[in-house]
Amino acid sequence: MGDNLIYYLLALILGLVVGILFKDKDIPTNKLMYIVLLFLIFFLGVNIGNTLDLQELSQVGVLSLVFALTTIAFSYIFSKAMRGV
Repeated sequence: MGDNLIYYLLALILGLVVGILFKDKDIPTNKLMYIVLLFLIFFLGVNIGNTLDLQELSQVGVLSLVFALTTIAFSYIFSKAMRGV
């Protein structure tokens, strides 16, 4: 877990640095983000498929639902807070 956390933090910091460096440039990122998202979902599925027993499938579904709903809720709350509503 600790080793993976380092990789996540490095990816976050790298993304932050790239975002700061290219802040004033008009770079179309929609297609790139879509492709990266598809790869991320694909490899997440491969990772889950390699480490998952069929008995754990329902737990993964519940956790995925909770994660998705939490992400949507906090995104909504954050956007409302940023607009001042």
